[in-house]
Amino acid sequence: MPDDTPSSPDARPSNERRHAPRSPLIFRTDAAFPPLPQSAVEARGWCLDALRGWGLVSDFSAALAVCEDLVSFAVQFGTGEIEVRLSSGPRRITISVSRHGLPLGQPLPEEQRKLLTRVGALASSWGVRRPRGDIGTLWADVEVQP
Repeated sequence: MPDDTPSSPDARPSNERRHAPRSPLIFRTDAAFPPLPQSAVEARGWCLDALRGWGLVSDFSAALAVCEDLVSFAVQFGTGEIEVRLSSGPRRITISVSRHGLPLGQPLPEEQRKLLTRVGALASSWGVRRPRGDIGTLWADVEVQP
């Protein structure tokens, strides 16, 4: 299926995969970022570009902060690239961040707990899952007003 998701080709990482919308209200895009501190800010910018490219006009500052915090968390734990998935649906944006070896269900240092506390405050729901092997995924749904 050809990709008809609006985008700016210069604004996304070269390894990003875009997917055509399943319905007029749902968009999805994925990208991978290196495990570097600046990746959190780069992921925030990528998220902003995607949301604008989808034509969303809501205040999505909470979604941008959640994306940055989840990637910041993933930078500090695990191995390999950080996979980020962004999707929109009616009145929500979902951000999922996956990486090999994320410490799901383990006690965390104070700094990392603060990141996840902010995610919990901004998100309507959030959680963790281990979809395959040793890959851990942190996800959050953020409500947006039309």
